[in-house]
Amino acid sequence: MKRRTLFTLVLFCIVAPTASAFAESPAIFIGQDLKPTRVRLHAAGNGQVFYSLPDDNSLRDASLSAFPRILFPKPETDDPGVTSVDPRAGLITLVDGRRVAGRLVAGGDDESVAWEHRALGKMTFSLDDVRAIRLPVSAENAKPLQATNDAPAATDQLVLANGDRLGGFIVAIRASGVEIQPDGQDDAITLPLDRVARITLANPAPDDDAPNVDNTVWLRDGSRVRFGVVEVEGQSVLLSNVLIRAGGPTKPIRVPIETVRRIDVGLGGAHIDDVIVGRALRRIIDLTDLPRKVTAGGLVFGVPMPPTVESAGDTALAATNLRLHAPVTVQLDLPEGASRLAFVAELDTSNASAHDWADLDLTVRVDGTAVAQAKINGDSPRTRLNVKAGRRVELVVGSGANGPVLDRLRLRDAMIFVGSP
Repeated sequence: MKRRTLFTLVLFCIVAPTASAFAESPAIFIGQDLKPTRVRLHAAGNGQVFYSLPDDNSLRDASLSAFPRILFPKPETDDPGVTSVDPRAGLITLVDGRRVAGRLVAGGDDESVAWEHRALGKMTFSLDDVRAIRLPVSAENAKPLQATNDAPAATDQLVLANGDRLGGFIVAIRASGVEIQPDGQDDAITLPLDRVARITLANPAPDDDAPNVDNTVWLRDGSRVRFGVVEVEGQSVLLSNVLIRAGGPTKPIRVPIETVRRIDVGLGGAHIDDVIVGRALRRIIDLTDLPRKVTAGGLVFGVPMPPTVESAGDTALAATNLRLHAPVTVQLDLPEGASRLAFVAELDTSNASAHDWADLDLTVRVDGTAVAQAKINGDSPRTRLNVKAGRRVELVVGSGANGPVLDRLRLRDAMIFVGSP
């Protein structure tokens, strides 16, 4: 098990009887019960959070562990570079799920890759820690950045700009090009970066069950990074001890709060006694981050319709959505200590005819027992479910009237709380 250094949030807020004297930012707290609460956030630090409610000017404080996730609604600004993902930017994804938007730069060696983010600066990653790299593209019709939860491939892979694929062993990734030894060949070749669209390395996920002591910060440009110290005050967020950089702690970075989508609080953000139960960290995880298996259905009129993860754009409560087409049964094994499951089930109305044709039944089973059921159609297009979790969840989506015509369901804001509230 790797040794980790534990940092704490730093408090720099002066308590006052009312909130009017403090800068504020609209936020949504997700509690251990997975229920959202809209607030005006004033400051957070030293395991505490200071806030007020929209209709009450009284300053309140609470243990930060009571709110393992803090969400920030999309700000009102005309600068899309601040608030949304650039579909033409690059994205590096690490084996542990962290990812950083930006571009490949000079500075790495044969065992590492150098990457630069416009706000976080330059950082270096070991090639052993990299899952995939999507290189910046110039095409106007470029698809949005997407993270991948796919299992590691058997060999390293290159997806070329023309769509061709090349497998083999990647020797080095440099600003000048990618050196790869193709399968079945003795000699390596180097391809310039303008010929490469995506790089995938056959690196396994980390085998480490230690609880995450870091605060995970989700930026609106698609980045998901970890910091030992996260300070929130009014309109800005101070990020310190950037744990993804080589060389250890660096100078703190202050970013506008409108560039932050959400903060997931780790041990560095709350008192240890409040968030640890044995070895299980009290935390919120996304349903879409878990491996899933189709155990029934998945075919619609003979055409495969497997579950898909889609981007949620700039909605406040989610980074990704799970899209299902009836009939299908999806099985997910939850981590030990999972105690609550919550999501919004809504009709996918991307096709306007869905209001008239779609009619589906959703059943949620936990450890083999049905714990919730809902009818989703044009008359009842949305429902919020919040149920007790267990070790295994099955989502059963069946067709009702009209058969499986446009029976498409979207699970939004699907979250799991791990630990005892």
